[in-house]
Amino acid sequence: MLGDGKFGRRKSAATSLGSLGDRKAVEPIIKALETERESDVRISEVQALGILGGPEAINCLSRIGTDKDEYKYVRNSAEKGLMILKGGGTVNASSFY
Repeated sequence: MLGDGKFGRRKSAATSLGSLGDRKAVEPIIKALETERESDVRISEVQALGILGGPEAINCLSRIGTDKDEYKYVRNSAEKGLMILKGGGTVNASSFY
């Protein structure tokens, strides 16, 4: 569903994958971020990575958080998730609001 033609479905897929908590979803989400252009979907994907955590998610969030060409809200979400993960805290969907 991360590659679906409708952005609402892609957004829901990213949110659901984050909620499930299975780190096997990290790699597909990172791959989806490589081509995703909709800011709302990118935010959901970044938030899912923040929830799932792990070294690959942290690396991706670090890149996105410092990418000046990235949407501001996406960068902010990446930075927030990264701060919480690096601080040893638990990230959940409400952490981003």
